[in-house]
Amino acid sequence: MIGLFQINAPVHKNFAASIGMDIYTVDGNMAYAQYLHRREGTDPWLSSFSCWHNATATNAPPGGLSQDLYLGVISPEVRALQVMLNAKGYILAETGPGSPGQETDKFGSLTRAAVRKFQCAIMSICSGDEHANGYGMVNAHTRSALLGAAAAASEPRPPSEISAEEERLRNLIAELSAQLFALRQKQGA
Repeated sequence: MIGLFQINAPVHKNFAASIGMDIYTVDGNMAYAQYLHRREGTDPWLSSFSCWHNATATNAPPGGLSQDLYLGVISPEVRALQVMLNAKGYILAETGPGSPGQETDKFGSLTRAAVRKFQCAIMSICSGDEHANGYGMVNAHTRSALLGAAAAASEPRPPSEISAEEERLRNLIAELSAQLFALRQKQGA
């Protein structure tokens, strides 16, 4: 990875040079990053998302949903998320990894796409990105919606409008719902 914008040199060096940009210089690195962003959005950097996203993981019980989940995360909670999405009709894949009965612990592009479909259909969040409004990641609002909390049906409010007590209660509801889900999964097995 090269420069301020950590451009993957083996992938981009030759093409950048062919359009007159030297990714090894500050100006060239910035210019090529701007070019990539205009053309592909944040996708060229998504493989390193888990390195620069600041979500905090918790010590969650297996099978529950209590931490932020996003592209690149590997956790048993991702498997629980995939099971939920598949069960609710937001199928990750028809066959292979991620398909019903073959859920995985990795939050990859199929999981992200299914989360986005869920967010659009249930939460009316149909555009944006993980940093702007949580589109494509599982944060507290998406966990609440996945776990059936009625509060999640309304448009998510900015964090500055959510009181500490409300956030504590939302987290408690999410944890209890996750525990209930885990118990139901054990009974069904």
